[in-house]
Parts: sequence; C-alpha cells; structure tokens
Amino acid sequence: MKKIMYSILLSSTVGLTAIHANATDSIASARNTVLDGNLQSQLQTQLTRYDYNNFYSNLETFSSPYTLKNGSKFYEARRDSLNAASAIVIDPRGYFYIAYKTPNSKNITYLTNDGSCSKEVHDAIKVFANTFEENPKIVFSNTVKVNNTPHNCEGVYGKPLLKNRRFERAVANENADQQQTRLSAESIWSVSITNNWNMNEALAEVVGTAVNEIRTCSANFSLVPKPPAYGTIPGMKYFRKYAAQVIKYNLGLQKNTIYRTCVVSAARNFRTAAELASLGI
Repeated sequence: MKKIMYSILLSSTVGLTAIHANATDSIASARNTVLDGNLQSQLQTQLTRYDYNNFYSNLETFSSPYTLKNGSKFYEARRDSLNAASAIVIDPRGYFYIAYKTPNSKNITYLTNDGSCSKEVHDAIKVFANTFEENPKIVFSNTVKVNNTPHNCEGVYGKPLLKNRRFERAVANENADQQQTRLSAESIWSVSITNNWNMNEALAEVVGTAVNEIRTCSANFSLVPKPPAYGTIPGMKYFRKYAAQVIKYNLGLQKNTIYRTCVVSAARNFRTAAELASLGI
C-alpha cells in the first residue's frame, strides 16, 4: 500500500489545520486523515469534550472519502451494530462541518467553526442525514471557538433539491449509458434508494468504484462471467457495454451468504458518496 503523505495548511485566519491526502482516495486514506493527530489536536481546541468524544467514538467502519465540488473532503464512519455514525467535511481553508449520531439516538448533532456559514447545515451533512431510515432531526451544537472571517456560503449550503428529505424521481429521458448505469447501481443498492438519483458522470464513477471494490472483495468467487477488469474508474460507456455482466455478477453474489457481504460492504462504503455525486455537491 502506498504511503500517504499529508500536507498541512496552517491558517491564522480560520485557525484549523486542514489535512489533505496526497494520494488516490481510499478507505485507508480516510481513516488516516480523520485519525491524524494534527486534526485531533485542532478539534480538541474547538469542540467541547462531550462533542469531541461522541464524534470520535463512532470511528469504527470508514466509508470511501469523497471530494466535493468546492474542493472540500467528506469523510464518514459508522458503528452499524449501534446505529451510530459520524461525518466531517474539511474545507481547504480550514473550516470544518461535523455531524454525529450517538447509538439509537433520534437526533444528529451538527457543529461547525465556520461563523459565516452557520445558519444552515452543510449540504453534504444533509445528505449524510438522509441515509438514515428513521429520518433523524439535526440539532445544532456550539464549537468552543467560532471563525468569523466573512466569506460566501456557496458550496456550503443552498442546494434546492435538499429542501425535502425525499427527492423526486430523477429518471427523465435517460440515454442508454445512463439507463445501464442505473441498472448497475440498482444491483448494489435497492431501487428505492437509487430511484431519485441523477445518473451523471460523477455518479457513474462512484458506481464504477463500488463495482471494482466488489470484484476485489470477491476475487476468488467462481461465478461466470465476471465483469471485465479495468485499471481506471469506468464511467457510463463501461456500463453501456458491460452492465449485463455487472448485474448478473452482483445478483449472484447476493445469493451467497459469504460473498453477499462484498455487495453489502460496497453499498455502505459508497452510499453517501453516490448521493453527493447525484446531487452535484
């Protein structure tokens, strides 16, 4: 595994150390970033001990990180057995946006050090909250220190599609590539989840990454034919050509109790990333 190098940006304006992974995003890079001592030290100075401990208590099973349109990084980890999870968006300028759900809680706690954009919840955190079936309420908590440097909140919140928890079905005049990408996504997630996804190129890359993770996880599985291997993330043209194989393979895996975990794991690891890509966040 490649050694991950981090560059640390110290900003006197915002006061938080922003950490960036100088490598291809992976679950390992997400774990290393969020557990990095520099980030932990910074959060300890800006969060109450209660919020800090609750946020870090959920860092058990990490999902794949996702790069937002504005360059921020989204990280998420869960404790599935306790229905608990934490998420953090780290802005390159040093702002953070944090959410956590404690075991069996009906609420998600949200906090940020961004004094200019604290009136609403970050759009990525809204999507994170949307992944919980019980539709938890998001409640605000205060940071110990709040940055008041004025800046524009575009890219932080304001997406129209996020006004309601459930969005309208996105299928409308999809081309062949989009249709096959959708069918491939449905073989990983349920139709009820993918129903409102906008099948754009960014989402196709997330679906492709999930397919590749499933293939890697089930490398010794004897089901034939397997989806063809690839060295880069495929995209929509890949699914137009190979969707039938991808779907047959994924459905076959789900019928086997051992290999079904490969699909379940990929579905969990890339769920929020897929939602974010679908919404263009």
